[in-house]
Order: sequence, then structure tokens, then C-alpha cells
Amino acid sequence: MPYYQAGIQLEKNDFHIKLHTKVGITVMWYNNAVMVEIGDEYINRTCALCGNFNGNSNYNDFSDEGQQISPMKFGKKWRTPRPNDNCEDPNEEADTSLETENVTEECEEFENICKDFFEDKSWSSCTDQIDPETYIKARMQDMCRCSNTNDSCVCSTYSEFSRQCSHAGGIPPNWRTPELCAKHCPPTMVYDEYGSPCIDTCRFPDTSLLCEDQNIDGCFCPPGWCCFFVLIMPECLTTSNICSLKTFSCHVFIRNCV
Repeated sequence: MPYYQAGIQLEKNDFHIKLHTKVGITVMWYNNAVMVEIGDEYINRTCALCGNFNGNSNYNDFSDEGQQISPMKFGKKWRTPRPNDNCEDPNEEADTSLETENVTEECEEFENICKDFFEDKSWSSCTDQIDPETYIKARMQDMCRCSNTNDSCVCSTYSEFSRQCSHAGGIPPNWRTPELCAKHCPPTMVYDEYGSPCIDTCRFPDTSLLCEDQNIDGCFCPPGWCCFFVLIMPECLTTSNICSLKTFSCHVFIRNCV
């Protein structure tokens, strides 16, 4: 990778895979989540897991007459069997998936810890855009189920809130620590929750200024550094490093060389 063919662009880094198409659909796969972005040409033309994209949050395919439906009922509603398949209806009475969304009494002991995290002032630009209540409840359940703070079920809630914050126009903080959901990057690169997906390379150092894509989390060069690709591996360089490379066209950066 990257891979280009027939209007499809596929890219991969240490944390996600991105599929971009010329028909206005972008899909990003993370270890614990998938995100689909579509253009305005699809307004009122989607359904099922993509929602109906009509701008009205009170009307969606995940509820029926104002009541949230269970994942089992939702799947049954949208299943499309092949002509020769004989699909047996699942037992909806045995479906307890909605019950697990309610915070049990044993999880309530974690409420203050979870609220303190999401309501910290460092998340203020996020909570201005997104109600954290759903994530607080999810985090409380995580702490009931998970054995330690680096379990994927714990980190996934934080990660999703951070991504949704970026998507809504907020700026998430760099909340990860070596002890909490740590991410590791290649040498010379640093992890950032809110970086431009358009990489500033050493040959084109202003790429991110023209970027129209939404900021994402991942590994980036530190501020003031640029990305230089050695074979296919990225390496971050300072201006002085660039100007010392005998094989590099340094005249592009002569205004920055010291």
C-alpha cells in the first residue's frame, strides 16, 4: 500500500486502513471501530446501519415509534436472504442486548471516575459539541467488565469519543499516557489525537494547509519537522537535516536553511 485502481484508493498506517472512492464514499477501519463518510449527494438515500441521512435525529432506523429497538430486531428488519436460504426467525424474547445498555448497580461505583474524565476541561471543545452521557455510561460498563485500563474494551470508548469529537468539529486532547491506552509510533514520530491526514512532506511542506479532510488520530511528525520517505518508511526530519542530505533537492527549502 498505498493501492490505486479503478477509482479506489486504499491506504494503511499503524492504526487504521482508509478506503476512498471517487463516488463520494470513504471508509476507515480501526482496530475496534469502522467509520463511513459520505457526500451530500447521498442525503435521504441511505438506510439501515448508515441511518437515513436526513438531518433529523428524531427519526432513524434504530427506533420504532420513539422506542429504541434491539440489535436483534434491527438485524431482522434489514436482513436480505438469498433466494434458496431458509432463515429461521430468532427468539426476540430471549434478546437481552438492550438490558445490557442500562447501567447496573454494581457499575454505579465508577460513575464519578467516568464523569471526571469526560467532564475535564481539556475535553471542553468536545463536550460543547457532543453530550458525553452515553460515553460515561459505556465507560462505567467497561470498568465493570475489563480487567485493567489497557483492555481494548476500556480504550475503545475513549477512542470513539475522541474521534466523534473531531468529526463534530471539536479538538480532542492528547489523553493517552504510557499507563492508559498507550500508542507507539515509529522512531522520530509522535502520536497525536488531532493531526492532519494530509502529510507535510519535506518536498511539499505546506500540504496540510490545503487539506480538506477531517483531522484524525495517528502518528505524525513533531511541529516544525517534515516527513521524508526512505523507501516506503516515513522518517521525520528537521530543516537542518534536510539541507544536509546530499541526495535531496534542498533548493526547495533554501528559505528555511540555517
